[in-house]
Amino acid sequence: MMKELDFYKQWCCVMLNYLCKQDIETSEGVLNNADARLKVIQRFDDLKNKMLIDFKKGSITKMKRWFSACNENPPYPNEPDYPILNAQLLAACGKGLDDLFKKRWERIAKIKERGKLRSDSEFCLINEHIDYLISMGAPDEETELFDSMLFDYEERARKRREKREKQKKDKS
Repeated sequence: MMKELDFYKQWCCVMLNYLCKQDIETSEGVLNNADARLKVIQRFDDLKNKMLIDFKKGSITKMKRWFSACNENPPYPNEPDYPILNAQLLAACGKGLDDLFKKRWERIAKIKERGKLRSDSEFCLINEHIDYLISMGAPDEETELFDSMLFDYEERARKRREKREKQKKDKS
């Protein structure tokens, strides 16, 4: 278990450094303002310290949450940052973005085979995947298939919400 905890710690440290750098480089107001840059760095240092506290407590559940949060929007293989970040992760943890994306592709394939979404996390994954497909110039049929799954999931969620609201109203 300690080995798994250490993996999550190393991965999250690399990803938080990457995310901090991205935050600074993509915001012109931050990039050209030393005070704003310092605030961004401090915010990410605070996040890293909170993650390290969870690591020291030995909380595998919280470390997995950190891992998920850090990997919400990694660079895709076609982006310039991908090989650099992949190399940093491989050096620090022995695994890289290729491993992460392999798991993603497997999840996406299962969802595609099933033909419907079951959770909010699958909804987010497919939403990101559609953005990726569009950026890669994928065929319209592929994006339309996933888009219809998103629409169906939203409709089911809306109906569940309306049913709950009606039940609340009936109890009152």
